[in-house]
Amino acid sequence: MESGSILYFNSTGTVLDSQFTNDIGSSIILIKGLGTVENCNFNNTISALGAVCIESEGSVNNSKFHNNSGIANTSGVCINNGIVENCDFNNNSGNYSSSIYSIGDVTVNNCNFTDNLGNLSGAVHINRGIVQNSKFLNNMVAGNGSGVYMLNATVQNCDFDSDIAGDKGGAIFAHNGLVKDCRFTNLIGLIDAGAIFAYNVTIEDSYFYNNTAGYDGGAVCIRQNGILRNDIFETNYAALNRKSHGGALNINKGLVDNCFFNNSIAVQIGGAIYAVDAIVNNSVFNNNSAFYPFSGYGGAIYFDTHGVVENSNFTNNHADFSGGAINFMGRGSIRNCNFENNDIGYEEFIMDDIRFGYGGAVSGYGAPITVEDSEFTNNLGGIGGALFMTGGNVSNCHFFNNTATYSGGGAINSYRETNIDNSTFINNFAIGEGGAIDIDVRNATITNSFFINNSATEVGGAISHDKPLELKNCLFYNNNASSGGAISSRDNLTVKYSIFDSNSAADGTDNIVLNGNARLWTEYVTPEDLGKMKAPDLGASSANSYAIIASNSAYVINYGGKYSVMVKDKNNVLATGKTVTFFLNGKKIGTAVTNENGMAKFTITAKMLKAAKAGTKKLVIKVDGPNNLVASKTVKVTIKKEKTKIAAKSKSFKRSKKVKKYAITLKNSKGKAIKKVTVYLKVKGKTFKAKTNAKGKAVFKIKKINKKGTFKATITFKGNANYKKAVKKVKIKMK
Repeated sequence: MESGSILYFNSTGTVLDSQFTNDIGSSIILIKGLGTVENCNFNNTISALGAVCIESEGSVNNSKFHNNSGIANTSGVCINNGIVENCDFNNNSGNYSSSIYSIGDVTVNNCNFTDNLGNLSGAVHINRGIVQNSKFLNNMVAGNGSGVYMLNATVQNCDFDSDIAGDKGGAIFAHNGLVKDCRFTNLIGLIDAGAIFAYNVTIEDSYFYNNTAGYDGGAVCIRQNGILRNDIFETNYAALNRKSHGGALNINKGLVDNCFFNNSIAVQIGGAIYAVDAIVNNSVFNNNSAFYPFSGYGGAIYFDTHGVVENSNFTNNHADFSGGAINFMGRGSIRNCNFENNDIGYEEFIMDDIRFGYGGAVSGYGAPITVEDSEFTNNLGGIGGALFMTGGNVSNCHFFNNTATYSGGGAINSYRETNIDNSTFINNFAIGEGGAIDIDVRNATITNSFFINNSATEVGGAISHDKPLELKNCLFYNNNASSGGAISSRDNLTVKYSIFDSNSAADGTDNIVLNGNARLWTEYVTPEDLGKMKAPDLGASSANSYAIIASNSAYVINYGGKYSVMVKDKNNVLATGKTVTFFLNGKKIGTAVTNENGMAKFTITAKMLKAAKAGTKKLVIKVDGPNNLVASKTVKVTIKKEKTKIAAKSKSFKRSKKVKKYAITLKNSKGKAIKKVTVYLKVKGKTFKAKTNAKGKAVFKIKKINKKGTFKATITFKGNANYKKAVKKVKIKMK
């Protein structure tokens, strides 16, 4: 036969209801033009191009391929454009892919791939198109992607089970594409990525269970630019080698949104995720761990360089050394997250429950971090029970029942410039110093914060500090230590407008102890008063009503945040179960009920802030008391407009062109597009305006500037009710 084929069609060809067994050829069926193969069986054939080769466009339907061998491309179907549908591929082998090799745009639909073996790529090699509604079981590849090797393609509604890749991608190896609504179970990538190894990929609505990688990404490894949405990761491992990164996911630049990570393990780094420059939003992390003696980092997430985490929950995560839930090695931020029952410590070195390591919940190990609107409860660390910081900012956060067992800082330990504002510390404990905070840094400030029922075995029931510290508008109530029931100071301490009540120390220094050359400066507080100060009736309308303890706060208008108050009864006892009502700018915005710690926590939404408008507003807080008495407290809320940024570059135009189009992009503080607003371009005395589209892009049409030269240009967004003004200067060249 021509070209060494059993059947050869020079143009159009159709093969129906046929069986090919023990045949050998460059291909068994070769169709040069439009081709159809239907209801055929191929058994024990040997070919170079595949049992079926369609060089133009065609379809292969309802056919079976069993025990075929391919010595070049594949053993099954080699097709340029078309569809392979309702076919079974079993026990085939190929030098490139084992079952299907596509050159152009191909759809693979409702096919089964079982026990196939590929050399370079797996069961399906697809350049463009879609693989959908198909199943992959027990396939193997010596190279990458035992199920699908894809370029610019989509895999949708497929099942991958017990496939193995000798290199990367137990199920899929992808360059540019989409994986959606798929299931990945019991897969292995001996080097990286138990399930998916990819560049530039989006993975949505998929499930990953019990997948394993040798080094990076127990389930998924994305080397560049990835998006994961609505995915579930359970019991995945990066654990075949000593240095593994990302028990479930290893990602370089990308977004993880609305995903669930449970019970994943990495040997050394990133129990669930290892990330470089990534954003994690609206996700849940439970019972993940990073283990290796004195080098297990980030029980849930390890960020190398920059990282952002928002609106996420972390429970029962563990790291052997640093960051029970999260470890930052570069700058990072956390906003509106909850951390509960996370811990650090290498089990064989835990004696009498004393653990060595940093940050039971979070460790900012390499650079300053920002933590906002978050809660830390029952976390356990060696140095920093909840949070270890190399400087940064903490605001609007709540720390309850956290413990440091090795050095200090039951809630926070920090040793670079740190600012803490509008935060609550209750029932935290440290073996050593600083029941709530141990701080060894210059230029530290703590403002508008509550310290209640914290304790330390040695000094500083609430705070221990070794460098100058300023406190303003803080409450210290019922804290305890051997010395310095509230504060232990080894350097200059400034206290302004603060309250010390019912603190105690074994040596009689119930409130503040000054060690060494430390000095105390006070404003509206004197050293003589510190031993006898009692909390005043803050905002109570009567001795038979309640005291409301609240502070000023600030928010960005487009995001909002949490706000907390404390309520005490007339006997100075924390009041539980009391309804607190909030009025912003004269309008009722909602209620909250006090918990067992007398705290009422309320979320001030962006909608509420926008209704009040930017500026300094009054927040009135009310609690109904006995005998129709109402306790009231008024504080200031600063509503800030969001910062904006114009992305634009200098550009050259040909003078001869009548209309010169110049594009810029307007983004908010989080790098997201600002749409449907007007921006202005001023160049050579002329002003042009344009409106941003859904992607924040605005295109100016420059007219009547035809003089040769380079001109300074100014792009301006004038701001509005929610966004600040932004200005960008560029150069426009006419040549």
